[in-house]
Amino acid sequence: MNDSFVSTRLIITADDFGRSSAINQAVAMAVSRGVLTSASLMVVGNAFDEAVRIATKELPNIHTGLHLTLTELTPLLGRQEVPRLVNKKGAFFSSPAKTGIFLQLSKKMQNQMNKEIAAQFERYEDTHLKFFHVNTHHHIHLHPVVFAAMLRYVLFYKVRAVRIPYEPWYITGSICTKHQLRNLFYRTVFYLLCLNMKQQLKGKNIKFCQGVFGLYATGEVTEQWLLKFLDRIKLYAGIYELYLHPTCDKRQRGYQELQALLSTRVRDRIEEFGVELVSHNDI
Repeated sequence: MNDSFVSTRLIITADDFGRSSAINQAVAMAVSRGVLTSASLMVVGNAFDEAVRIATKELPNIHTGLHLTLTELTPLLGRQEVPRLVNKKGAFFSSPAKTGIFLQLSKKMQNQMNKEIAAQFERYEDTHLKFFHVNTHHHIHLHPVVFAAMLRYVLFYKVRAVRIPYEPWYITGSICTKHQLRNLFYRTVFYLLCLNMKQQLKGKNIKFCQGVFGLYATGEVTEQWLLKFLDRIKLYAGIYELYLHPTCDKRQRGYQELQALLSTRVRDRIEEFGVELVSHNDI
């Protein structure tokens, strides 16, 4: 460790844990052989039971939390209970925009959303895994109404930390050169929405990181990108989170993210720079 570097602590999280067996196996590999420290569990995932077994029996030191899901997959509650949250096939809509929540959130829709959120929190609690953090699929909790609804259960279950998906442009902007218009939108809109989230957390004993990375390079993290990221983050004291979507499926973009997490070059760079790998419990 080089003492000239500032004190930087980093949480490395895998989202979508429980979505598929390929993702579950990637999480297991990245914890036992790589630099992954945390995983966000999809309780509506097709491989939920396998994920719980892996976290309980194979990875006793992993720090898990809830990856609240209101898009893409299938809700815990049936179509008859949450008809305004699902399409004709009974699945969540594929993106936050298609749910219609950014246009309107009727009282009926809010009530159905609250019921589904409650069901997902309860299912996570039933796993008996420790409840280290909460975040959402597609960052849908950026919506103020969704965040307020989620926050009630965060407080009820005494969850320690939530993800505020603010990615400091001054840290990663120079290494995220693709999708410039999209990232400009993220940089502006996410910043404003994150200010509202932080405001709602004032006076509550709920923690969040100083910055969260993975937004500007979603699905595009490679070993080389991660090495550049470490070269940047070592300059900034504080506690940060990097989230990825690793998978063992070679056909998916998350496979290169798994390789980055398993890279010995990445591990050596972390040690060289004195970056401390931690969990949400350390915030």
